[in-house]
Formats: sequence, structure tokens, C-alpha cells
Amino acid sequence: MLRKKISLLVLVTFMFVGCEKDEVVENLPLKNNVITAKVENGERYDSEFSSIKVVMDNSYYTNGRFIEIDGYYEVASSAYIDGKFSLALSETVGSSCLVSISDFFDCREGVKISNNSARGGGMSINGYDKDGVRVDDFVYHKKIDNDNSIRGNFIYVDRDVTVTGADGWTTYNLNLKKGWNMYFIRDYGYGYKQNIISTASSLKWFRRKDFDRL
Repeated sequence: MLRKKISLLVLVTFMFVGCEKDEVVENLPLKNNVITAKVENGERYDSEFSSIKVVMDNSYYTNGRFIEIDGYYEVASSAYIDGKFSLALSETVGSSCLVSISDFFDCREGVKISNNSARGGGMSINGYDKDGVRVDDFVYHKKIDNDNSIRGNFIYVDRDVTVTGADGWTTYNLNLKKGWNMYFIRDYGYGYKQNIISTASSLKWFRRKDFDRL
């Protein structure tokens, strides 16, 4: 699964690792398998978006290579009204949507997975027009500056599993529970290390095009 898509705790408990302290997120947008979102400046797009769909695929990075597998899977849908949407996620996900946890996170030497049989899948939240044509996707992010950001992400796992350790690029301390989970990735810019963190503040929902322009 694309590292950048790993683009979503019930949830996940992390250890804060090596970056400045942020306020704890108290109101996660994922609760009881329901995602709620109010998009920044979202009302201006009411005429563009008619529906929202949560889509999973099973493409992923492994050993520095991108493995693309045909097919995608819709696990939730919602209307887009007044710049808002609410998505009730499927409680279970078919095995064809999932890959090994090692492949999902592109884990390398130094990372320990408690159960190598565990499988997981990420998702994207896409917006469609009245004709069913995909227009853009939505992200739960925070941009700190041009090089630094925090990305909220969603993942489904088919059993409880922990991921701990560091691979030289990313430090993990994940305690994932069966079902949907949310976690945060702290990016320090291209070519720098990432930290998985349990705390974040002021993340917001954006249309991706708007976030990329920040």
C-alpha cells in the first residue's frame, strides 16, 4: 500500500517519538466506525461534489518497489451537503482488500510485527460529481510549513497486531485493534525521517487540491 496513502485511535495507541509536543487529539473524526468531516471552505464545492465514497485498493510498496494490483473496493458512501459528509464504514472488509502488515507499512529490518499473519488495508476518501465522475479526494491533514506536515490516516486490520521499532526511516509504536483504526504520520520533509505519533493538534479536513496549495 502506498506509504503516502497510508492516505486512517479506535483506536491506535502510539508513543510520541522525537518531535515537538502537540496537543492530544480529543475529537477524532473516526468514532464507532463512522467518519465525520466538515471540509475547510467546503461549501463552495457543493455544486461540484454530489457523493463521497471510501475506496480501498491493495496496491503497496515493498522493498522500494510499487506493486500495483488491479481493482478497488467501495466500503462506504455518503452525500456531500453543505461542505460536510458522514461515512459509516463496513465493519468487516474482504481479504482481497488486504495485504500483509509488513507490505502495508513497507517494514524493513528493525521493525517487529507481533503477528505476521495480520493483514491490513488503507483507503482514500473520494468525491464524485452528479454523473459519478471522480473529481478529487479529501484528506485530514495539517501543514506546519513547506517541509513539515501531519497526516491523519485510516487502516483496517483483520486482527489485533502491534508494530514496533525503527527501520532507519520511520519509527513505529502501533497497537492496532481488529477493525478500523486511525493514526498520524509526522513528516519532516522530503528525504527526512518520519515519526508515527499519538498526538496532534488542529488537523482539518481539506479537499486535496486546496491542501496542496497551502
